Amino acid sequence: MEGIMLDIETMGTRPSSAILSIGAVEFNETKISNPFSARISLQSCLDAGLTMDASTINWWMEQSAEARNKLLEANAMPLAEALLALNAAFLWKDKLVWCNGLNFDLPILEHAYYVTNKHVPWKYYNGRDYRTIKGLFPKELVRSLEVKPVVAHDALEDAVAQAKTLQALWRVWANGHP
Repeated sequence: MEGIMLDIETMGTRPSSAILSIGAVEFNETKISNPFSARISLQSCLDAGLTMDASTINWWMEQSAEARNKLLEANAMPLAEALLALNAAFLWKDKLVWCNGLNFDLPILEHAYYVTNKHVPWKYYNGRDYRTIKGLFPKELVRSLEVKPVVAHDALEDAVAQAKTLQALWRVWANGHP
């Protein structure tokens, strides 16, 4: 088991949603490395034709001040620049790309690549769903092994926590205890 764990924070749930941040890490059964984090200018997303929805804005207003403040930190970059930085951060060839819901992170990122005329670095058949893997184990076991992010809804913190949880689940499976 190895790959890249991706997480994004957005202003909606549709593929056309504006992206606020991207977090990613490389991982295998025992190691997490090469953390990547990019905060993205909301204006650059809107300029590219990406969208926001009211329910997500309301949802963000209910999140912790710490999570909201992470999104307001300086150094937000334009969307196209952030996507190019993500491309350059990893050696993508034949890497599995994991995310928490195959119908969320990857379609939103792929749409952002499309509207900015940038190249999607992963192969369409290399997407993997962390949520599905969690669903293969008893809920109590997943809860006992789940690593919580230091700051929930920070893309990098979420990616790290998801990779650590997947590593723990892998160890259980590899030891023959489903």
